[in-house]
Amino acid sequence: MSADSSLLDPNARLRMPELRKYIPLSEQRIRQLVAMGKLAPPERIGMRAVAWKVGDVQAFLARLARGDAERRA
Repeated sequence: MSADSSLLDPNARLRMPELRKYIPLSEQRIRQLVAMGKLAPPERIGMRAVAWKVGDVQAFLARLARGDAERRA
């Protein structure tokens, strides 16, 4: 599945490298957004792996477009 088509399926999952294609911030800043409650936390998909739901990422981007979320790193 390509990065572009993954945003069409809200049940798909994005690991950090794919997430950063849509939210072009540092890994540390993304984790801060999670800690502040502005971005939904990732789900554990393995012992050492986490991923974000595409639906949660879409909701964050929609809030960002409306000005309800963090705009700058």
